[in-house]
Amino acid sequence: MTQKDDPGPTVPIAKWATDGKALKADPSSFSGYGKNVATLRGNLESDSLPANTALAGGGQDVALSTGGFPPGTTVQKLAGRNAREMAQCLPDLTNNLAAISSVALIMGDLFKDMDAQNSAMLNAVEWAFVMPGGNKPADLPYYIDPKQTLESLTEKSTAPPPTDTSGDKLLSKFNFGTGEVYTYQTADGGIRSKVITSNGETEMYTDKKGNTVYQIEKSSDGKTVTTTYYQHGKPVRGTRQVTTTDTATDKSSKITDQKTTVDQLDKDGKVVPKKTTTNHTVTTTYQDGTHTRQYYTEDAHGKKTNERDIGLQGDPVTGKDWSELADQRLAEANRVAGGA
Repeated sequence: MTQKDDPGPTVPIAKWATDGKALKADPSSFSGYGKNVATLRGNLESDSLPANTALAGGGQDVALSTGGFPPGTTVQKLAGRNAREMAQCLPDLTNNLAAISSVALIMGDLFKDMDAQNSAMLNAVEWAFVMPGGNKPADLPYYIDPKQTLESLTEKSTAPPPTDTSGDKLLSKFNFGTGEVYTYQTADGGIRSKVITSNGETEMYTDKKGNTVYQIEKSSDGKTVTTTYYQHGKPVRGTRQVTTTDTATDKSSKITDQKTTVDQLDKDGKVVPKKTTTNHTVTTTYQDGTHTRQYYTEDAHGKKTNERDIGLQGDPVTGKDWSELADQRLAEANRVAGGA
């Protein structure tokens, strides 16, 4: 093909790349971008807990199978596994946004004072992205924390505690007075310990490196659950859930409102203002045993979200119900056979 026949590039190329025009980079644009991404990260992090709650389903009407049909049990396990994987993905998204924001802010500072050979800028970008050969810049701004790098963020575990512990291996069990201590090894090599006394339960999880990830404290009646999350061996945030129940009865039905109030806690265990939410499960039970349910979340300002209505239904079928039904059908078959 001759040069005359060459149709040229099929994808448009920027003129600064082909015509030798100077590339202009405004340092303030990097800084502004970094601040905007940091804002997104903060908003996403505050929304992670409601999102994880929604993945779990919440309430009593979340089962895909009652257990009487084996393929239904398989589907139930598959859905649960997918929900747990998605729950682990959410904190990764916030970590990625934090990394992008940090790099953008670093580049904004560097472009303000580049050296003639651009070597300092290249080294700093390599350091920011944890690339081989990148060293910490000598004049790194004071407000950039070297511990909050992309590498350290990816090592953090800010996901909610695992809900499926079926794969954990019991390592030890012993009694002390009126209490019991259980120690398990998790699938990822960590250690999960549980202490049960008359005052309640305390569960703690440490990863395979020996770092404490979370601690859960439950009251003896199960109505108060306090979770504390750790980073670098120190508490960074937490939640406290308190469950109460209001009941009203009339001639035809009974209405029960189960409320779970969730307080967001700071590193000192104090309630974060205006971050409290309340999850409602309103059950209306009728005289014939059927019921309806309504689920919704109420924020600190009384606004309702995550509303879901469950129509008229009976109680879920259990394994005992299936067994009783089978016995009834067998007895009926024997009567028919005997009569014949």
